[in-house]
Amino acid sequence: MTNRISSEITGGSVLILGYGREGKCVHRYLCSVAPQLRIAVCDEQAVELIAEASPDCAVFTGKECFLRAPRCTTLIRSPGLSPMKIPPALRDDAWQTSLMNIFFSLAPGKIIGVTGTKGKSTTSSLIHRVLSTHYRDVRLVGNIGLPALDYLPGASADTIFVCELSSFQLEDLRFSPHIAVLLEIFPEHLDHHGTFEQYERAKLNITVNQRTNDFLVINKFQYKHPQLSLMTSANRVFFTEEPTTGSSVFLDNNCITIAQNGEAIPLLRADELRLLGRGNIRNTLAAVSVCSLCGVPSGHIAQELRNFEPLEHRLEYVGEFRGIKFYNDSLSTIPQAAINALDALKLDVATMILGGHDRGVDYTPLGPAVMESAVRTIILMPGSGERIWEAIRRAGNKADRLPRKFAVSSLEEAVRIAYQETPEGKTCLLSPASSSLNMFRDYRERGEIFRSCVRKFGLE
Repeated sequence: MTNRISSEITGGSVLILGYGREGKCVHRYLCSVAPQLRIAVCDEQAVELIAEASPDCAVFTGKECFLRAPRCTTLIRSPGLSPMKIPPALRDDAWQTSLMNIFFSLAPGKIIGVTGTKGKSTTSSLIHRVLSTHYRDVRLVGNIGLPALDYLPGASADTIFVCELSSFQLEDLRFSPHIAVLLEIFPEHLDHHGTFEQYERAKLNITVNQRTNDFLVINKFQYKHPQLSLMTSANRVFFTEEPTTGSSVFLDNNCITIAQNGEAIPLLRADELRLLGRGNIRNTLAAVSVCSLCGVPSGHIAQELRNFEPLEHRLEYVGEFRGIKFYNDSLSTIPQAAINALDALKLDVATMILGGHDRGVDYTPLGPAVMESAVRTIILMPGSGERIWEAIRRAGNKADRLPRKFAVSSLEEAVRIAYQETPEGKTCLLSPASSSLNMFRDYRERGEIFRSCVRKFGLE
């Protein structure tokens, strides 16, 4: 942990709102750099204070904890806690900040920030993997792994931080990275942000404070916002899926290519990647744009791209059991992710497991994608399952044969039905197009249970 107090901490008292991983990380940081601060903790759930906490640290829990918490000079909000949930009595006259604001205020070296609705973990990990082959100190931080403050010890002006940023972390961020990567934005987390416009504004916040010596990496055609040019002073670096004037990285005859000094330098064919689908090709183009911008030789980039394995729960191949291939795409929490998964696996998918926590997103685009695929069995999980089925049913016409529909109450039941209904030689795909939070701790738990059931039932 850094031994320097952040300019984001004002006055002599701090209230930590939300005491998950980031809340505890902030608390450890404050104890190490400013033991004289009066610190209070507020969380709707029961909490266990860190070992370093002062004996007089006040704790407020329960549904009305925010109403009982004391007024402090600095409020530190944890991601996932909506700013609108903080009562005016706490907000008035207090400086509001977050772990990510503290991190940006302290971090030496350069920060590369990556956001978007889907693909940010893969893109961030790809950038980190490639840069690590060329630079001595590259650290992957943010919405992936441990909280960012844990990665500050030993960092210097030569350190490069690759930072995955969620909308929760961005919505009140007052800093921008030196290089910002903006991937596609689709409706998600509407239960937190309220509207798509608010969610989109949070994502775009990654570039608002960039300056003229900073860079914004963005798909030239995939994402356009009428006010984006007014929001940022950064230099644009474009990538595209076809040869286009002004693009730094593009796809040419299925070959990932870098435009450099007026020359087109081919790196490798897209089908040499171990990552599947058009979405992952776009993620790769974005990552190559950043690595090229950072001066990594093209040969190093190509070599690391060939060796990069898909991350867990992202079109992850579980294995073949009883003649059926299983893919775990548990991080598919929006319709577009499920559509990308179908596109990646093509005609192999015969069975699809869909549904989960219903956040109110529009499932209409998923209907035609399923009806135009080879899917013949749909297994629906509680929550959004019936709304997804309605989208599929509406996409069909009288001449179409709808897939067989099975409604289940557990993932274990879904996997058993998948074994019964999926023909040998075909694929069962878990790509829920929905959040996991109605039945699971998070998407990781959902994916782990799926893998466990697939392997257990495959040996029966």
